[in-house]
Amino acid sequence: MGFERLLGQEDVVRKLLRVSRKPEKPHAFLFAGPEGTGKQAAAVALAQALNCREDPLGCEICSHCRRIAEGNHPDVQLIEPEDGLVIKIDQVRRLVRAIGLRPLEAAYKVYLIQDAEKMNIYAANSFLKTLEEPPPQVVIILLSTKPSALLPTIRSRCLRLNFRPLPTRLLAELLMQNRNVSPEDAELMARAGGGSLARAVAWSEGENWLERQRLLQFLATRDTLLLPAVADVWSRDEESVRCCLRVVSSWLRDCVATAGGIRDEELVNADWVLDSPTGEKQATESRIGGLGVLGVEEAVFRIAAVGELLDQHLNLNRRLLLEMCLLSAIGVISGSAVALPLTGRG
Repeated sequence: MGFERLLGQEDVVRKLLRVSRKPEKPHAFLFAGPEGTGKQAAAVALAQALNCREDPLGCEICSHCRRIAEGNHPDVQLIEPEDGLVIKIDQVRRLVRAIGLRPLEAAYKVYLIQDAEKMNIYAANSFLKTLEEPPPQVVIILLSTKPSALLPTIRSRCLRLNFRPLPTRLLAELLMQNRNVSPEDAELMARAGGGSLARAVAWSEGENWLERQRLLQFLATRDTLLLPAVADVWSRDEESVRCCLRVVSSWLRDCVATAGGIRDEELVNADWVLDSPTGEKQATESRIGGLGVLGVEEAVFRIAAVGELLDQHLNLNRRLLLEMCLLSAIGVISGSAVALPLTGRG
């Protein structure tokens, strides 16, 4: 059964098993939680359970289960934002027309809506009408990392299941088993993944881990000569900028936690905060000891605001924004904070 592969989401699995055994099924679900926590895998497993003729929880070997897992079942469809940006009203209109038709082969037509929070207002209002009076034999599963961005009326019509960040130990074990990563690196990559398997795996690929080390070296040493090279690497696309901002924010929080006596196993970037390869431990701790927590929180807030600007897909100068964020971060640590301009258009 597909539900068995949902590692680290025991509460979600229990609820899905309970739903699968009931004769009456909810017509709409909202799977909410960080990326890389198993939301899409859970949606596929639920679609299998709804349509498997051999096992009410899904057998994974029948024609329906196999084709659903492979993404080529005519009655199970995935709707995604166009160009990764937005779900438009034309997409929703096509969806509504398809929902009105009977299933071709399966017991239920299942629609998975990836990044459901990216529906624009017109698409969301059009979609709401379908949620209010859904046809029988139709199940809609919304997947969202930002459920608060959905219309409250959409959220209220869905059975919500919250996916938690995955435990660090589980992520480390998966990296060692599947990515041939050393135990030491697996532990650090798992922490840097922030509870997301997708992010933890991404750190194990290509030059990503090495570039993270260079970024943290810049932050720990405050060597501005490294800034051009660091900015070049991390400003190549929006996702790279977001990843960089996550590292910077986690490092700032780690610095404050270190000053407060938090143990190294509770830090995200313990390799560059507690025991910096450049011998910065005592110097960093002495500076952080006098650091105002509110100053760091303000810097983290402004960095998060830059991330929100990226979500709006404006014509931003990514490199300029990133350089200002990096200078702001090291400025907070050294006591000479740099203000972040929140326009950054270019």
